[in-house]
Amino acid sequence: QQCTVCQQFAARSAAQSAAQFDQCSRGAAHCSVMKRAGAGGRRGAAGAGGAAGAGGGAGKGSEVEEVRRWALEIAANVARLVDMEEVMLEAVVEMMFWGFMVVVVISIILYLLPVDDNRWRMPRDVELSYMTTRDLCKVPYWSKGNGQTIILVHSVGCSSVIFFFLFRTLTAKGYRVITYDLRGHGMCSHSSLFTASILCDDLLDLIEHVNADQCFLLGYGLGGYLIQTLCIRHAQQVSKRVKGIVLVSSFPVSPARVESFPWLYKIFSSWGFLHVFFRFRTLARVIARPFFGQFVNKTMQEELRRSFLSCPRHIWARGLAAGDVDLTPDLKKIEAPCLVVCGSDDKFAFGLQCRYENSNTGKVIRLERMGHMLPWEAPDSLTQLVKEFI
Repeated sequence: QQCTVCQQFAARSAAQSAAQFDQCSRGAAHCSVMKRAGAGGRRGAAGAGGAAGAGGGAGKGSEVEEVRRWALEIAANVARLVDMEEVMLEAVVEMMFWGFMVVVVISIILYLLPVDDNRWRMPRDVELSYMTTRDLCKVPYWSKGNGQTIILVHSVGCSSVIFFFLFRTLTAKGYRVITYDLRGHGMCSHSSLFTASILCDDLLDLIEHVNADQCFLLGYGLGGYLIQTLCIRHAQQVSKRVKGIVLVSSFPVSPARVESFPWLYKIFSSWGFLHVFFRFRTLARVIARPFFGQFVNKTMQEELRRSFLSCPRHIWARGLAAGDVDLTPDLKKIEAPCLVVCGSDDKFAFGLQCRYENSNTGKVIRLERMGHMLPWEAPDSLTQLVKEFI
């Protein structure tokens, strides 16, 4: 609106000098329009004669004062806007700070709340025993059956409950099935010692404790990594005790050390954010969905949520670090027959399965439309593959 008035003023004062418009330009940036109008006026003044100049000179003093007043009003409005923006910015920053503090307090409260136990448990007719490790850690293990021995090793962030279905299907086929909880998981006592070397020693002690000669080892996720480490570092002892190994959704190096691994899950797992976000069932289902393929239901997602919450935060971080060493160059040292099973929709370990094929470690089988949670998604298919492998 002010620019329109300025243009009218320029038209009435076509013969005035450019200095009058320079005074206005110091008050407000919009008066650049006046300069263009004044320039056009000056060009028109050459043909208009002195009459326009005389008429403009009569009201020169009052019109200049009016322009100055407009410039001062514009400057005042701009100053008020700047002050308002500063006040609003301070208010926004303060609101963000207190909002962050509220989130931190809620997170601490949720982190300290008790965790719901898994609803899936081993059958009552399964025998529960305990083994004491070299550093006096009490490790629980379950066993059932009298046939060929198969020892199941679970991954980080879960427990023996991951083999809830597989344990039943394998025992129904006449095998002697044994599974146990890793340190800091399930019913196993918490321990600050959680490295691949120590976990391999625990597995070797368990094999000797249950007197499992010529047994088969089945590892899921990190459990498969531990089995590979055991076969490479303790080749002589493994050759006497182990007849074959099965790697399910496993890897020769932790997916957390691979660039393709979602960085968000690295942060969630290592910094303990899972223990906060997984308190909310709806949010937990969204986060847990990539772990599964096309065959998933809310019950599986709920059990996964409870398993993750039952795993201490420091165990999550150490579990990811336990697979730091890349075993790919040493895969050829594994002498035991090997079967690798993975899901075609596995978003975490699928990209690492080609390393087994390149090293001719064993036979690689991909289950279509399956994700990372194969022991829950396809227990019957796994049982049939294990049976054929044995």
